[in-house]
Amino acid sequence: MVTIPKLEGIIYNLKADEEKLKQTGFSAQEVQKVMPELVLEDDEGILAVCYTGVIPYLVEAMKEQEARIEALEKQLKDKKIILE
Repeated sequence: MVTIPKLEGIIYNLKADEEKLKQTGFSAQEVQKVMPELVLEDDEGILAVCYTGVIPYLVEAMKEQEARIEALEKQLKDKKIILE
């Protein structure tokens, strides 16, 4: 799953927020490019990210990383390089 590295976290203000509180998240337009099923559009054409839908992608990305780490550790062990 190569989608997670394509996402970039952002800090933004909601246009409708009079207090101008900073929010963190992803650009819905950018998410839509790699995970269109996680982007919702309202009647006015405003896009929103379904953040809970990102969780399975994160879990799978972590599994992929863990598999890569284990493979690298095995290579090091096979070459008798000590890991601590």
